[in-house]
Amino acid sequence: PLFDPSILTDDAARVIQSSKCTPQERKDRIQCFDVLPEDQYAVPVGSTVNMPCLVLNQHGKVQWRAKNILLGYDRSVPGSPRYRIIGDVGRGEHTLQIMDVQPEDAGVYECQVTPVQALNHPLLRRKTQLSVLVKPSLPRILYPDVPPPDNQLIISQPDPIMRITVLCVATGGSPPPSFRWILNSHEIPTKLISTPSHFGRPEQAFWAKLAPIIETHPQKEESRLSILKSGLNDGDQLVCSVTNAATQMHHDPQQHNLTTWVTIRIHTPPGPPKIINPETNHEYVEGEELKAVCVASPPGNPFGGLFWRWLLQPAQVDDPNVGSISGLGGRGGARLSDYSSVEAYLQSMDSRATAGGHTSAQSERYHPRDLISEDVQPLHYTLKKEKDQLINTLIIPRVKRRYHAAKLICETGHPVGNAHQTSINIYVKHCPANVTIGVEGDTVREELVGGRREFVVYGRAGKIKTLICRTGPYFRQANIKWIAQTLDSDITKPPRQLIGQSRIMRTPDGESWFQESRVDVRIAEEDDRSYIDCRVWGEGDCRVDSRVRLDIIYPPGIPIITGYKSHQPIKMAHALELTCTSTGGNPAPELIWLRDKQPLTSKEEIIIMGRQTSLKLKLVPQKDDNGAHYHCLARNSATDVGVTSESLILNVIFPPQRVAVSFHGQSVVSSGQPLVINCQADTSNPVATITWWHFRCGPAHVFDQIESVIQTNHPSGHRILNDRRIMEGAKCKSEQLEGEHLSWAV
Repeated sequence: PLFDPSILTDDAARVIQSSKCTPQERKDRIQCFDVLPEDQYAVPVGSTVNMPCLVLNQHGKVQWRAKNILLGYDRSVPGSPRYRIIGDVGRGEHTLQIMDVQPEDAGVYECQVTPVQALNHPLLRRKTQLSVLVKPSLPRILYPDVPPPDNQLIISQPDPIMRITVLCVATGGSPPPSFRWILNSHEIPTKLISTPSHFGRPEQAFWAKLAPIIETHPQKEESRLSILKSGLNDGDQLVCSVTNAATQMHHDPQQHNLTTWVTIRIHTPPGPPKIINPETNHEYVEGEELKAVCVASPPGNPFGGLFWRWLLQPAQVDDPNVGSISGLGGRGGARLSDYSSVEAYLQSMDSRATAGGHTSAQSERYHPRDLISEDVQPLHYTLKKEKDQLINTLIIPRVKRRYHAAKLICETGHPVGNAHQTSINIYVKHCPANVTIGVEGDTVREELVGGRREFVVYGRAGKIKTLICRTGPYFRQANIKWIAQTLDSDITKPPRQLIGQSRIMRTPDGESWFQESRVDVRIAEEDDRSYIDCRVWGEGDCRVDSRVRLDIIYPPGIPIITGYKSHQPIKMAHALELTCTSTGGNPAPELIWLRDKQPLTSKEEIIIMGRQTSLKLKLVPQKDDNGAHYHCLARNSATDVGVTSESLILNVIFPPQRVAVSFHGQSVVSSGQPLVINCQADTSNPVATITWWHFRCGPAHVFDQIESVIQTNHPSGHRILNDRRIMEGAKCKSEQLEGEHLSWAV
């Protein structure tokens, strides 16, 4: 062929780039390029680019190559609506126009003219490079991997980590953007000259204080800045600025650089707290107002918090008689609590002697792991800033005993730094929460008398009972008195005071006391149903009492069973309700049902009506209950074995369950020979009566189809017949037979 199209691609063996027309080519009228496309076009994305190609003395065909694709000779460029060839064809104008340029349009383009060898017109080709300019995204400052909230870059001081590293990212730019870091309108140098003469300059000394290190990676579209935290001040503004050829083409000079910024915020925690009121360990009376004031200076940036917390004795928390503590519960708002630091603090505090009359030995009884930590609710304190310090005032209107021997801790809180704490010991003077009376070697019974609960000590007349009065924990002072009074105590016969032996003991935690007092009381006849009081006076007007009643014991009467008489017939499976009643006895006796001397379980409750005590037993007698012996046992502390009722014997009427008929000897005999048949009934009460009947039905040849009928009668009303077959159409004649009746006991 005259022309090989393969020479028009970059992959051709020979690539010839044509120049503009020479004077000789113009003179010889040889086709040549009169106007060449520029070597490079750089246009913003979305714009239109025109790449001219003017051929003088054109004889060959003209087409454009877009990267590796030949666009063809059709000037409308089918399939590429944004591409077209414009210009006057007659004048050899073949300008490639690309509208709405996109990043994928970037690449090498070439205007090509085919040769005409017959006329000595050469192959023409001229390349150009199209670059599409794209603005990068707005830069983002990341620390460490996310944008700082509200453009506030928070730095904590003091901090063991000396440097802070931030990252600036701007993506999607073409060409990749360049980065600049600016601090307070001053560009941070990428390199520092560290000679002494330069450090003498104020500007160089400032940067030396920051020791900036900048690492920019254009291909990764990021720049990293590392500086010393100590060189930054609160309120400093750090700016990241990016630019590329696309931003520089913007008509607004302010848009030539894209920037983002963060404000440096230096956060410092408040100073160590100090409790200024009360300054040392303090004692309160239960119900008194507790007021404490804690301060911390400086207040921190931003302002920190002061919080109150209790470390309580486990005994105070676990005691249900102490009651709920006002001002405790939950976590009292957001704060930083480090229990290990509390331990360290307490250990350091316990190593020193405390003031306020409490020895270091007492303080050493505290063990942080044994104490229970609870926050004071914010509604009980107020926090304010005054001058250059934080002030937290805690007010608990009525201090309770649960606070006794507790540590009141004031603790700082801040997003940065460690929490600092201080504490004082709080002691609450209080009387015992309760008093109990026990009896040595015996138990105190609880009874309801007229709807009122009473505690009773039973004893025999003339016996000595040792009563023991024990107090709950108290602090500072408690006095015990024993008072005895009878039912007829009045002005003429006033209550008398008993003299007991008391001893005072410390609680296991060593922070409270409790007392135990013993008194011996001889129970006389006139002391029956008298009262012994243990009265305890504590701090202030506090008084706690406990009372027991003295009762002389005596055994109960012999129980009587009603609801059934021995040997009275009762049908099997008929309900039977028995009642055991015992009269007298102090204390009220315990009633137990026995069957054949074995105790039974009754689902009924013991009923006490006046001096009578009763217990029901519901039965549904069965065959096995016939002849069973039932007793009722009454016992109390006045008897060793109790007293037993007369025996009640059940007479259960029940029928036989089955009747069996059998032959005694041969079942087939000759006429005239005796035939012996046995009839046996099961056990019954009373013994069943057996009657024989013989039915003759039809002629002799059907005797093999005839059976005897045995009727068993029983007083219970049951009648049992053995099986029989009645022949249809047969006429039967019955005859009663007599047999020998035998019975035996089972």
